[in-house]
Amino acid sequence: MGEIRDVLLKSLKDNPDVLKKLEMEESDGKTRALLQLILKEIQDDPEYSGINH
Repeated sequence: MGEIRDVLLKSLKDNPDVLKKLEMEESDGKTRALLQLILKEIQDDPEYSGINH
């Protein structure tokens, strides 16, 4: 799981527009919950905390 998390966080760091698109587009409850989980992980990780959303 750690490896998947690292790849996902690196991808989001390299492509911050993906987060913006997820936030702007209408999404269902599951997508919003997943996005919140991802954002929390990013904010809690010092290596990725510089990502603005």
